[in-house]
Amino acid sequence: MKTPTFSLSNSRTRPIGIGGTDIGAILGLSPYKTPLELWSELVSGDSPAHRDLLHLRYGQHTESFVAREYERVSQMFTVKHEPTLFHKTHGYMFGHVDRFVLDTPDTPAVVDGVVTAQSLLECKTSSAFSKNDWGEPGTDQVPPLYLVQCAWYLAITECERADLAVW
Repeated sequence: MKTPTFSLSNSRTRPIGIGGTDIGAILGLSPYKTPLELWSELVSGDSPAHRDLLHLRYGQHTESFVAREYERVSQMFTVKHEPTLFHKTHGYMFGHVDRFVLDTPDTPAVVDGVVTAQSLLECKTSSAFSKNDWGEPGTDQVPPLYLVQCAWYLAITECERADLAVW
């Protein structure tokens, strides 16, 4: 079955439904987008101009560095998975997980569209202005926006664990 998509004004397409980064906005937890702005974006098919903000580009640029640091500290391996992931019964639920976490480097994280990894990794960056939003390393004290994103990805992937690596 082909997943329905719609085109955004900047020639990108996205699946129809709710993505992992949408859930925080829907719940009113996002400092970047209100529920109304998300609704407007989804209904109109337009991508807002503020999506090209420096902090978003910086986060995308540093994602691989953050993942490598996570590997160094955790002694685990990570693998990137580009295709969109969908919940197996609720097709409107989708997401783009930053990485899957593996015990060994050559283990597949996804086989025939089914996630086989037990853990996923979300890579985040933080500024001095938001460092107090995070607890001590290894704790579950994380900003609610990222907590609900990880919960969404756990539901989609059926992974047992989600780690957040923050730089």
